[in-house]
Amino acid sequence: MHAFKNLNRIEFMVTHTCSGQCKHCSVSDRLKTTIEDVASIDQLTSALRDVTKHAEIESVMTFGGEPLLRHETVCAVHQTAKELGIKDRHLITNGFFTKDRSTIKKVAQNLATCGITSICVSVDAFHQETIPIELVEYFIQSLLEADFNNIHLHPAWVVNKEHDNPYNKETKRLLRQLAPLQVNESNGNTITLKGNAKKYLSDYYTPSVTDLSVKCGEMKYANSLDDVRFLSIQPNGDIELCKAFKIGNVQTETVKEMLLTYNPMSNENIRLITEHGVQGLVEHAKRMNLTPNFDPSDSMCSICTSLQKTLSC
Repeated sequence: MHAFKNLNRIEFMVTHTCSGQCKHCSVSDRLKTTIEDVASIDQLTSALRDVTKHAEIESVMTFGGEPLLRHETVCAVHQTAKELGIKDRHLITNGFFTKDRSTIKKVAQNLATCGITSICVSVDAFHQETIPIELVEYFIQSLLEADFNNIHLHPAWVVNKEHDNPYNKETKRLLRQLAPLQVNESNGNTITLKGNAKKYLSDYYTPSVTDLSVKCGEMKYANSLDDVRFLSIQPNGDIELCKAFKIGNVQTETVKEMLLTYNPMSNENIRLITEHGVQGLVEHAKRMNLTPNFDPSDSMCSICTSLQKTLSC
């Protein structure tokens, strides 16, 4: 349990299915176009209840894919989080889960009352290439009519917000179009070259070589594997420390078992990353006469995941 002494956040990737096909998507390799096999609502909410018996959870987030394709699960997770006294309960959505306006209004009403404290709606040039802005606008209007006001438009920027490129210009135009709604705008995300972004947007970025000595806990949005701050629960019930490492599955194991049996020093790959960064994995692969195959300009997480595959061969 020592590795989880500072655990305070649970993230639910509600589904790998998405209603968009975005050129900037960093998890495009995980996304699907059809509904996949998933853990049940009871299994997911029970896992959340169990985690709170062993850690002081302060924040829960639901995202995807497009999480509102499984809006019943989203509402159940946040209702449970509210009952457990978890303070911050967030949803990230692209706002497009159906074309039926009566369904949009009904889902918005359910979201407004289930316990969510804030909703980020992704709006930018990339989402709106395949997602109708009119339906996103109607979704936001429906939330406002249901007296839910803590809404943020959440854009994605190429290089940075100030960079002069066609995508950023279109994103700013879309945000101006939604300005009459009078909802807040977040700082958004600066796109990193992972997944589709690497394929479609590399020309806008200056090539660089990733520093492999950097350790997981030193990177933005990444766990330290021996001081875990958040857990990510996947649609099938896998509980992940990160994309490369999972500690179990809620369909087959209890959360207590997972937390008690996890020991970062008992897994050679995790130990090497913890002590030496991903460079430790590179040297380990070479000692095993394996040839690491990765793009040195990839993100640390992408390189680590690639090395895990090499070492498992």
